[in-house]
Amino acid sequence: MIAYIFGVSHDLKVLIILINVPLGTVPKRHRKENTMNKYSKLLAEQHSLSRLCVDREKLATDEILGIELTIQDVDVAKDVIIDGEATTFSVYVFKEFPDKYVYGGMKLTAVAESLMEISAKDRISVDKMDVHIMLKQVQLKNKNTFTDVQFL
Repeated sequence: MIAYIFGVSHDLKVLIILINVPLGTVPKRHRKENTMNKYSKLLAEQHSLSRLCVDREKLATDEILGIELTIQDVDVAKDVIIDGEATTFSVYVFKEFPDKYVYGGMKLTAVAESLMEISAKDRISVDKMDVHIMLKQVQLKNKNTFTDVQFL
């Protein structure tokens, strides 16, 4: 069943009418996937850490280790204050996971900055570069780990 709010009564109680209809007959403005209007989306883009985070879910780096990935888009967030310190990090979207984004650490951020520089210089969008990478977890001698980038 789908609930529609058709109006509000004089005492501010919401009037709800329940209708059992197939999803295809529900007006677009009442469908759940269209809850963000153009102004909400604009505000989300302006106040998000990156435009790539809007309308996408976060993907953990652990979920994509060892998988061949094609870079679809990249963004760099500079001077973001985290725990009182300004930091720079990257945000990636891969063609294999177009509805998700991944935050990048130091190595991926350096790659992102290079990609954006090449993109601007050669006037080619990142998705047209067809760059394939694989992320691998590397353990250092001091037992710390970091994510390394292998270009394919």
